[in-house]
Parts: sequence; structure tokens; C-alpha cells
Amino acid sequence: MTKIFVRTPSRIAMSLLDMNGELGRLDGGPGFSLREPCLEFLIENAEEIIFENNEILSDELEEAAICNLRKLKKDKNHRGVKVTIMKSIPEHSGFGSKTATLLSIGRAYGLLNSEELSYKELAIMSRRGGTSGIGVNIIDKGGFIVEGGHSTDYKRDFTPSSATDIIIPAPLLVRYVMPEWDVLVAIPRLERIFGERERSFFKNTCPIPRRDVEELSRIILVQLMPAIIEDNINIFCQGVNRIQELAWKRNEIELYGEKIKLIMDRGRKNGALGAGMSSIGPTVYFLGGNLAKAKEGLRRSFDSNELDLFFTKPDNKGVEYKIEK
Repeated sequence: MTKIFVRTPSRIAMSLLDMNGELGRLDGGPGFSLREPCLEFLIENAEEIIFENNEILSDELEEAAICNLRKLKKDKNHRGVKVTIMKSIPEHSGFGSKTATLLSIGRAYGLLNSEELSYKELAIMSRRGGTSGIGVNIIDKGGFIVEGGHSTDYKRDFTPSSATDIIIPAPLLVRYVMPEWDVLVAIPRLERIFGERERSFFKNTCPIPRRDVEELSRIILVQLMPAIIEDNINIFCQGVNRIQELAWKRNEIELYGEKIKLIMDRGRKNGALGAGMSSIGPTVYFLGGNLAKAKEGLRRSFDSNELDLFFTKPDNKGVEYKIEK
């Protein structure tokens, strides 16, 4: 094969599950895949490594992708490669852009050289999945998943992936096909939280109270999972709303002052049934009810330079590779 077109969906990480750690595991949690935003790129054979970013990816992510390609070329004795980025997932926004980008480019490079590289192998090499395992576990098939976090036998500290020394991908506990529910996505134009500020947040917030972990576990098991199976968006939204009030997610939301709370409140008051913030934010997602009306209400409340709004749906396919001989 000489050329592969790749489309990689994004994801919503609903919450980290256990940031208490008393039972011997950290992290974990539920999430689901989104059709949009997505990453699109073309990868083809070349004499050397060529990366045409077209000013779409950040310098940080471009450098990480090139570093991975060089490592694979050396370790696997692969040929040169040309990657042309056409569309990207917003970075440091709660969509899992770095994991999606590095893993899908790495796997496509392997396929171009007739080698099936596993996403877990690529995650270890790329140092992804050290905290949330949503991106690593959802990338191949999409859908709704719950992943099991990390054993304190090897991960003893509450840290984001960027500060985690030992990367062992979290186990996938369950995966379900996500119903074709409409999702309204709001991306506030706020300062992104990552790097040292994210590391400090983990250090200063954890461990969270055990009772919050216990309630979140109950919400996942008694509301979210049955609601997916039974296609009951009302119950799912009840669970989403309650998650925002529990210790871990509540503290993440408070990093942005009142702005995220206000966006979620306005969306719900104008018609959405459920609202949540993905990962450490600032992206907010809305489900259920009258989302068209919710979008109109948010447009009235916030200027277009404050908030990007669009509709999408869950993705149940994962990364798509179209191979041209």
C-alpha cells in the first residue's frame, strides 16, 4: 500500500472515577466518543519523514508526532513517510487530542509498512493514558466505555499523564454502542489548563473524599450504564448533572471561576436536560431535551467570540482507515 486517509474521532471524558485510592486503584472512569471534532490526515510513503502540518497542530503536538515517527522508523526499520494534516481536534480542550493524534498516526504508519501496531503499544511509547484511559481504550471502536484506572502497585501518586513516570494502559471494563443521541458542544474561549497548573491541581485536590467516589461509582453502575443499554437519555442526563456536583468534577469546574457553571446553567435553563464538562475542560457538552433551543439561548447569552457552538453525535466506529494501493 502507498497511501492511507485517516479520520480519528474525539472523545468526552466524563470524570475520573477514583481520586481517593484507598482500595488500591487510581483514576478510571466513563466516557464516550464523538464524531466531531475529528482529526483527518493523509499518510503515504516517502524517502524520509515529512510532516506537513499546515499550521493546524500546535508546535508541541507536531514535535511529539514527528518524534514518534522517528522512533518507529528506527525501531521497526520502516521506510520514510509523509503525513499531511487536514483537520485537527482542538488541543487542551477536553477532547483527548494528543492521544488521538499520536496513536492514530502511529498505527497508520505501521499499516503503511504492513505491520499491525496495537494502540496499547503505541500508548506506552507515546506516554499516553497515564491518567485517563478513555482515549486509549475508545480509539479503536468508539462507543461508551468505562475503564478501570491504575493499580497503586505501580502508580502511587495523583498525577496527570504528563507527569506520570510509569505508563501501563488502564483495562477496559465495559463498552456499549452509544445511542444516536444529539450532542451540543460548547467550547469556551478560556485559558487552557495543562502543564504545571494541571499538575498543581492534582496535587492540591487529591485525595478526594471516599463518599464522592462511592456515589460516582453508583451513578455509573445504576444510571449511566443501564441508560445506554435501554436508550434512556433522561436517566443518563440525571447522572451527568449529578457528576458535576461531586468533588472531583466540581473542583475541575471551579478552576474556571463561574464561567463554566454559567454556561451549563444557561444551556439547561434553555432546554437541555444534561450538561457536563469534559476532562479538565473547558469544553461543555449538552444532552437531551430541546438542544436547538438550548443553542439559541447560549447564543443570546454569549458572544460568538466567547463560545464556539456546534452539534455532533456519538461515534461508534473509532478510527477509520481508507487504504489506497
